[in-house]
Amino acid sequence: MATLGMFVPAFTYVALTANVLPKMRKSPNAGAFLDGVNAAAVALMALVGIEFAREVVTTPFALVIGGVAAVLVFRYRINSAWVVLGGALSGLILRLPFWR
Repeated sequence: MATLGMFVPAFTYVALTANVLPKMRKSPNAGAFLDGVNAAAVALMALVGIEFAREVVTTPFALVIGGVAAVLVFRYRINSAWVVLGGALSGLILRLPFWR
């Protein structure tokens, strides 16, 4: 339900405005407004990412996983789904009894 509550409104908004937005982009005022909305959305996502990282990266191992993930995604363009799977497997392996 949480996933539906998070994504359905955005998808509905995009579906309803798909035909209108290209026309709005042609207007200087509306285009400037949409550029501002895009900039605000990027800033908000960056802030959420920073806050998320501050809460999650609590050990040196988590820092290493995050650094390796960033290099794999941004430098080598690895699909993020594989990076998430690799991070999950790394965390599970770290929790095995012989590492303690």
